[in-house]
Amino acid sequence: MKMIHYRFLVLLGPLCLSLLVVAPVCAQTGAAQGARPVASPTGAPVAVLPSAVPSPSDAATLYAEADGYAGRKFDEFKRNKVPYNAALEAAVNGQQRELATRHAAQLVARGQLQGTDNYYLGLLYLLAGQPETGMPPLRRFLAETMEPGAEFQQRARLVLGTQAAGMSRFAEAEAMLAAYAKAAPQTPLELFRLHNAISNGYYQAKQLEPAAAHAAAAYALVRDPRTQVGDAATRAKLISNAGLALVQFKLKQNQTTAANALLEELLRLGLTLPAARLYDDARALLAAQGRADAVWQALAASADNAPPAPELDGIIDWIDQKPTTLASLRGQVVLLEFWATWCGPCQLTLPKLKLLHERFKDKGLVVIGVTQLYGRARGAPLTPGEELGYLRTFKKELHLPYGFAVDEDGANEQRYGVRNIPTAVLIDRKGHVRLITVGASDTGDDALDKAVKQLIAEQ
Repeated sequence: MKMIHYRFLVLLGPLCLSLLVVAPVCAQTGAAQGARPVASPTGAPVAVLPSAVPSPSDAATLYAEADGYAGRKFDEFKRNKVPYNAALEAAVNGQQRELATRHAAQLVARGQLQGTDNYYLGLLYLLAGQPETGMPPLRRFLAETMEPGAEFQQRARLVLGTQAAGMSRFAEAEAMLAAYAKAAPQTPLELFRLHNAISNGYYQAKQLEPAAAHAAAAYALVRDPRTQVGDAATRAKLISNAGLALVQFKLKQNQTTAANALLEELLRLGLTLPAARLYDDARALLAAQGRADAVWQALAASADNAPPAPELDGIIDWIDQKPTTLASLRGQVVLLEFWATWCGPCQLTLPKLKLLHERFKDKGLVVIGVTQLYGRARGAPLTPGEELGYLRTFKKELHLPYGFAVDEDGANEQRYGVRNIPTAVLIDRKGHVRLITVGASDTGDDALDKAVKQLIAEQ
């Protein structure tokens, strides 16, 4: 009997769409994705005390100490190899709020706050989880500071606009957005965040039309290649979230044609970024609209102007496969299968991958199983060396003829936007991603088989 998993398409803020995914998948969450370790080895919460530091006096130092508290503790847990625990993470965040509250009180006790003192006081209250108390100091800072366009003013507008939107104070949120957009310095990413926050606020207030307008502006900003967001994986996530949120608005406004056109654009972006989660979400929504053929239209479209598929990086061991690069495999069709030994649905796909390898290896197909070290197998902890040995034994016992690429921490999954496993990524002879399948299902297997034949035939 096939398993049925419910998966949530996470959009921007509280706007979500629940999708039923028939293909069994294993979600990559928690420790499997390198979550921050914050628990005792037994899993029980342990006491965490604030770092012993000299008592700061100036506002900037007070804020920096409180703002960096949680990060310092999480880094400490990571160094000590303490496994993840949600209860302890919540405790650390609570201690950070307490520290921010104490520092805010220390600032207030000084009296006669001026200039950036009010700015940092507002941020401390927000960090302490007290937005109603934190917004007035930020407003005072903006009102008392006459120099236009300075960085502090822009940051205050960004924070006030975001907070006001979450409180349904749309006049203030819109005013902060307009003021930010007219001043400098500014970045497209911060404008995106403001539009996104205001869109979420309007949506929660059931004001669909302005929510959709800000969602469209947010998507346009993050879709623009000039918007710098740090790395390709983060950009892909933001495009996915913003684009799919905009699709939701269009569907709610009965703009089906526009929604489908945007979904087709997102499907193509899922291939070119690449972003498996975006591709699969767009595919599922298109199928729900009766547009399952869009997958084949995207595969058939020319990919010559697309960037090549990202290289597999950080591979610590190749099993029954000579170390290679995707660039060196140009001229061949490459199938990357992201999987894990503990994933039941992944094991359903292994015989089918074996069959694909045997049928097409002499016609130019290279299959590579991409996995990572999880530190455990069959419920027992393993050292890296032991886990690599386990992978070799697993491969031999199942008579899998294709090679494995093993990375340490799942960075390649992030690079390809993998959310659930198994995920298959099919790359053509020129190095372009042409098809992505997620989960284990007959439909996905048939699509992969058809696509492999089609790309093998291409020269």
